[in-house]
Amino acid sequence: MYERHEKVLCGDCLKVKDFSEKRHSGEELCECGGEFCGCSQCMDTVNALLAGKRKAHEIGCKKDVGSWSEEKGECAEVSG
Repeated sequence: MYERHEKVLCGDCLKVKDFSEKRHSGEELCECGGEFCGCSQCMDTVNALLAGKRKAHEIGCKKDVGSWSEEKGECAEVSG
């Protein structure tokens, strides 16, 4: 399980990368153009995805997620 500021999550494609201040503060964007966040709520989303959860209400997203991996993500928007 990841903790706050250990990784960052792209709010657009749900790709996960190692934490950096530039990514967390929006100075470095994801390849898809989305912004990264490393807050505890985003790490809860990542941990839920790692546990195999895909329903929006289980992972804190606006829509259900089909296939997902840390490296490739999935096209969805994170709420919050």
